[in-house]
Amino acid sequence: MAILLRKILWYPKDKTTSTELTDVQKINIRQTADSSASTCDITLTNPAERLSGGNFFHKYVDTLGATRFSEGDIIKVYAAYS
Repeated sequence: MAILLRKILWYPKDKTTSTELTDVQKINIRQTADSSASTCDITLTNPAERLSGGNFFHKYVDTLGATRFSEGDIIKVYAAYS
């Protein structure tokens, strides 16, 4: 029986350090011969990190309610069957 091993790293725009995305629920990778047509859909859970003043603060949402991901970010997906 094969097991999918995966590691997903997120590099915010203009940063050199990565964050490993460990809250992946589902990943769907479609690779084509033309690399510009390849896609990867990642579904994350967004767990609450802390509670302050009666408000929950989530891992991938900032204090203003906007997602921490933005256009220009790089997400690297490493996948292998073992």
